[in-house]
Amino acid sequence: MARVLAPSWPQLYPLVSGRDMRDLRATTQEFAALLRIEFAPEIEQDAHGFKRRVLGFLKAELPPRPGRPRTEAVTHAAEMLAQGKTWRQIYAECLPRNILGHDSRQLTQYRLRCAVRSRRNVRRRRKSVSNSSAKKI
Repeated sequence: MARVLAPSWPQLYPLVSGRDMRDLRATTQEFAALLRIEFAPEIEQDAHGFKRRVLGFLKAELPPRPGRPRTEAVTHAAEMLAQGKTWRQIYAECLPRNILGHDSRQLTQYRLRCAVRSRRNVRRRRKSVSNSSAKKI
């Protein structure tokens, strides 16, 4: 199902079914032209930043990259940690209650902490790579 991005877009860009869709390049060029029309002041003010935001929104709407799909428990645990919850509260909400044995429970808790830390580190690493690739004088 197609999504409408702005109220005036349906008149400018008629939505077509998958069978009638033109090639990707033409569609992308038309989309870019519409963005230039709709957001001319923002593009004039900060073209690079605008392009980065558009690409970020586009990436979020398309299927994820190849690789391991995100685990809902890790996502929820990371959100709870950001809200200032304790690990005990996070464990109670994110881990199944039917883990048998003391060692198994500790191992599961350890793995959850590691997964949250790993995701946080990847995010930091990506930010530092994008910062280091800035224009150098």
